[in-house]
Amino acid sequence: MDISQQYNQGGMALVYREQSLARQGETDPTRERIPAWLPPLPRSSRLLDVGCGSGLDLFHFHQMGFRGLCGTDAAEAQCVLAAQTVGAAGSIFCADTAALPFRAAAFDVVTSRYMVHYARDLEAVMRELARVTKEGGHLMIVTGHPDYDARRTDKHNGDGTISYTLFGGQTPITYPLHTMEEYTGAVFQRYFTMVELHADPSPTLDDTKPGDRPALCFLARRNAQHVCGA
Repeated sequence: MDISQQYNQGGMALVYREQSLARQGETDPTRERIPAWLPPLPRSSRLLDVGCGSGLDLFHFHQMGFRGLCGTDAAEAQCVLAAQTVGAAGSIFCADTAALPFRAAAFDVVTSRYMVHYARDLEAVMRELARVTKEGGHLMIVTGHPDYDARRTDKHNGDGTISYTLFGGQTPITYPLHTMEEYTGAVFQRYFTMVELHADPSPTLDDTKPGDRPALCFLARRNAQHVCGA
């Protein structure tokens, strides 16, 4: 089942939003990484949040003073919630991350928190994120750490996917197993230069041992060469 179907069924999008709101007072480095990277950037920057979910991060970016905000999500249920959350502060588009509905070099900043690991073809997604990012622009990603996923063989489904439960077992989720090469290897390096790379604990990723959930967080800059076509 793809990610849009998972979030569209059984009110999962609403449950995820409610659980996210309930945990906003907790310390979570993965929630703080992108807002910590954003302050030096001009508030006039065009910012795209890919996999925006219910729009909570976009709303936070609006509160930080950013005005050129767009969000995309593959799940219609998430897009409805995001539009309600963001209102006139941004534009929400229901779209596949591998086929974003924007012209080339449309954004100064592209952010994504806990989305790209859902991609079946991660390298295709990286190329698309590069296509919509301006030369010299920034890519900011937080996602499940592939090395940790590889070690958690008890969570493997035997079909190239892995399953976790989020928020104390209330929200099950399944996504493909990926490698570090898919995230930061040749395709990534063709389009981006890594600025910072961190492995942070992610207390919401699983319902057991919440202090030991590494997440991959990286800040990158769009290279001048290899500009993708429109």
